[in-house]
Amino acid sequence: MNSTNPMPDQPTLFAFADTEAAPAVLAQAEPVSAGNEVTARPAEEPGQPLPADLPEPAPDPAREAPGGAEAEPPEDSPAPELTHDVPAEPQEPAPYVIHPETHKPMYLPKDWYDEEGKLSTLGKRDEMVTAYPGMLYVRAIGRNVANDHRFLEVTFEAHGKLHTVQASRQTFASPGSLTKFLSKKGAYVNSGTASGLVKYLSLFEAENARTLPTRLVSDQFGLHGEHLVTPTGSLNDAVLYIGEGHRGFSVGPDEHAYEDSLREIATWEGAFPLWWAIALTLASPIFKRLNPRRYPVTYFAGDSGTGKTTALFFAQGVWVTPGLMPFTLQGTRTTQVGFERTLEQLGGLPLLIDEAHMCKRPEALESTVYAFANGQSYVRARSGEGVHGGVALGGAVLLAGEARPEFQNAGSHNRLLLVNADVHPPLGTGAGRGTALGQERARWLEEVWSRGAGHLGLKLAGIVLGDWARYRGRVEELRRTPPMVELRDWGHAVAAVQTTLEVLFREVLHVPMPEDVQRLPALLLKLLTTHRTESNPALEAFEAIRTLILQTNRKFKGNVLTLASQGQMIGWRSETAWHLVTTSSAFTRQVGAQAVQLHGKRWAEQGWVQPTSNGPSTRSVYCPVTGGTMRVLVIPREVIEGESRQV
Repeated sequence: MNSTNPMPDQPTLFAFADTEAAPAVLAQAEPVSAGNEVTARPAEEPGQPLPADLPEPAPDPAREAPGGAEAEPPEDSPAPELTHDVPAEPQEPAPYVIHPETHKPMYLPKDWYDEEGKLSTLGKRDEMVTAYPGMLYVRAIGRNVANDHRFLEVTFEAHGKLHTVQASRQTFASPGSLTKFLSKKGAYVNSGTASGLVKYLSLFEAENARTLPTRLVSDQFGLHGEHLVTPTGSLNDAVLYIGEGHRGFSVGPDEHAYEDSLREIATWEGAFPLWWAIALTLASPIFKRLNPRRYPVTYFAGDSGTGKTTALFFAQGVWVTPGLMPFTLQGTRTTQVGFERTLEQLGGLPLLIDEAHMCKRPEALESTVYAFANGQSYVRARSGEGVHGGVALGGAVLLAGEARPEFQNAGSHNRLLLVNADVHPPLGTGAGRGTALGQERARWLEEVWSRGAGHLGLKLAGIVLGDWARYRGRVEELRRTPPMVELRDWGHAVAAVQTTLEVLFREVLHVPMPEDVQRLPALLLKLLTTHRTESNPALEAFEAIRTLILQTNRKFKGNVLTLASQGQMIGWRSETAWHLVTTSSAFTRQVGAQAVQLHGKRWAEQGWVQPTSNGPSTRSVYCPVTGGTMRVLVIPREVIEGESRQV
């Protein structure tokens, strides 16, 4: 069983900011000696003259001979024992400071001294040189579990107070970066003393390696190795979240509120959309370890008042108080870069995008959904630092909006589960828009998350990860059942969701699974089938073209990048467009022999192909590979590659 570590009461101590020590800590952290040597009075050594005020010892008659000479010992007496002066044992160096947390002593490294409260060392001529006009020491070492970066925590004295700061090892390893960082934090550091302090901090850490505590932190949420980092605590060691918004999270006072409410919700008829949302959020961080073929994206669409946002907020409450960033984004104020960076920060915990139908750039949302569902990585550039990235997206994304998403790409439609909240009220049968029952249940759910947000997710994750082999085995077992097989690419994720629900009811709620929950895979299959049937066939055909171009083997012939299938060239790329031969066997097999005639006009209207001036969607163009002309579809590169150049 994994243990749960709640968030410390005072996280600011380890944040990237100054912190003032409490008076009790200050008292413990005071220097305990005037230097690196004990200044006690030396012990009296043997052979020293006795004090004058003591009487002379009486002579021993047995040892005196007549005339005052010392008598010879008898022949049979033992030889006198030889004695010598025993030197005093070397004194242990006095501690420089008692660690305020572990209460263990820490020592200055060799050739460093505390001279009347000033950190000093020997100069080139063996003179005492002040390196820092106060106390300064390494307080802890640490590791960021999200990226494995190492850091130091340093305490320094300034303006009569102790301050604790935290920065990467690289910051403290260079005089320039050390000066810039510590001086900005208020320390008395300059270019003349920085080199010595770089050496001192390294030596101090080595001298006290067994005493210094180790901090585990993360600037991202989610599952990192064995560590699950959430807004309200962590599994497997205490990992402190130090990323954006780290001061804004708290748990509800009632740790059993969600469990009690779910037993009640289990009696609601027709509430399968709510159970799907709850299970998605609970399983979200686990998805990244399972690495399913498709990460789930669900869109709750419907009129205002249907309970869609309330249901998604309640589901989000298993991890965090609903509505807080970065767990909730508003579609009206978010860009594609914002979506992707938020997904990176969440590290697999669920993202809710509210008012998704109001997104100013639907194509950006569509691109993000497509990349996320595929588990793709994206790259990002930072000013002056070049390109960074390779960050794998994953977890679960939930969207809420009043209108269906206007996705142009059939592939994006296929990667989206659409829940029509007008037809399937999330809060159950008879609890739809404008009903008294719906309003009553919505108010009750809001009251539950205000009391109990932030507990259930961590509890259930501890059970799942604590018996991972059993969980994964059950997921694989369910994947082979008929509903999961029919779900195709969705089957793996749905099997994980269903397994998560089984664990929830068996290990936490201790009540039987309601019929709606048992039938959830079949109900989802029906929703997905309906959604695909309603998709635009022109979009589906063009998605097949896009897939053909992206997945076909490529090779250069001269300076021209060509597409080849079964030894046949089926297209090539120019500076501005892809050119696809519509009569090739690969095109007719994957897209359809009649696709151009059926959908070409629609493709041209959407700007997906560049038709001739008099109407036909295909054009006769010069082929730089064959040296002749060929009839092809001319597709702008941004249509095929688009945002994928950045993913």
